[in-house]
Amino acid sequence: METILESSRLVLRKFVQSDFDSLSRMHEDPEVMHFWPRPYTREETQVFLERMWERYERDGYGLYAAVLQESGEVVGRIGYLRQEVDDRPDLEIGYMLAREQWGKGLAAEAARALRDHAFSLMDVDRIISLIRPDNVRSRRVAESNGMRVLKEVQHASLFHLMYAITADEWRNRVAASDQT
Repeated sequence: METILESSRLVLRKFVQSDFDSLSRMHEDPEVMHFWPRPYTREETQVFLERMWERYERDGYGLYAAVLQESGEVVGRIGYLRQEVDDRPDLEIGYMLAREQWGKGLAAEAARALRDHAFSLMDVDRIISLIRPDNVRSRRVAESNGMRVLKEVQHASLFHLMYAITADEWRNRVAASDQT
């Protein structure tokens, strides 16, 4: 299985069919899916996996299986999505974790690793995250990743806040942290 990125506690790798049961449990959890229109069925989880495999081929990236290094357990889906907001293509960092993993800092850890990877190795000038306004946990992750609310947008027929950080803002953060 191809590792895309590692953080101190997680491995991000492409999804494989054997991840289906772990992913389906997460997608069926009403609390995890609270900010989505509804939980996914098992069939919709299979469609999700197939869409990710298509994205890996088409875009070279997608949402990845978030795997705990310590146990090898798949605990979420975290990665990149190509989004278009107001006719501008952007790279989005998205994250969703199983409820048992909430509050441990895993999403923030992975989001920072993805941000650094994107600005270091991919040709992007801005990274976004589209977050429902009442999703306080996800908003905290975006803010800890140096992102700020850029604007309010309609996405997938739902109201979202568009968080963003530019490559220049990221470089300035890195330079400031190097000086301390």
